[in-house]
Amino acid sequence: MKGIAGFLVLTSLASACDKSKPDAESTDTERSKVNTSLSAAFEEPVTTEGAEAKPAPDPEPSASQNAPSASADAPREQGRAASRQAVAGESDDTGKKNVGPSQTLVSGPAAAGEGFKVQMQTQSPQVVGKQGTLIVKLTADSPYKCNKDYPYKFKFEPVDGVTFPKETVRGMQVTKHEGTLSVPFSPQQTGKQSVSGDLSFSVCTDDKCLIEKQRISVSFDVVDAS
Repeated sequence: MKGIAGFLVLTSLASACDKSKPDAESTDTERSKVNTSLSAAFEEPVTTEGAEAKPAPDPEPSASQNAPSASADAPREQGRAASRQAVAGESDDTGKKNVGPSQTLVSGPAAAGEGFKVQMQTQSPQVVGKQGTLIVKLTADSPYKCNKDYPYKFKFEPVDGVTFPKETVRGMQVTKHEGTLSVPFSPQQTGKQSVSGDLSFSVCTDDKCLIEKQRISVSFDVVDAS
């Protein structure tokens, strides 16, 4: 009996040891799983939460961006060139010569009185045979103002060497304190010329109106077209 009992004990111990040994097939499977997980971990992109993204560098400006815009400056430069040609008598792009002297605004003596001043202006020199313009100006001094209801008119004094399309010109443009009348004329001979005439006008305050007629004049030079 003791021999049988000892045999059973040894058998049980051997069975327990066999159970505690890892199964080779299971071990290989576990190793395969670990290798697969490691491979997947290295293949996946690594991301860091909360990390700031670095901005992309600014692109280098192209040559077309650095170059100045020629189209924006072209009209301005063309206008300046045209002005220089008109003053200097240069030829334009069509080959035609711009004829015309450089002119200056000249003013005749002012006639002044209670509440007003009148004067005549024009450009000098004028070109013989070419129509010019005389500017008749009225200024009303406060508290006077231009009478907007008055029939303003300017009548020329006849003079040799100058013709006028109309002997009497009407239609002065008036504001509260100023009046302006454009008067056409044509010089017919070269040299120093003077034109004069009578301006009929009216200025008023809140209490009264004055009706006036004043002789005004202006002198200017006349040159040949060539």
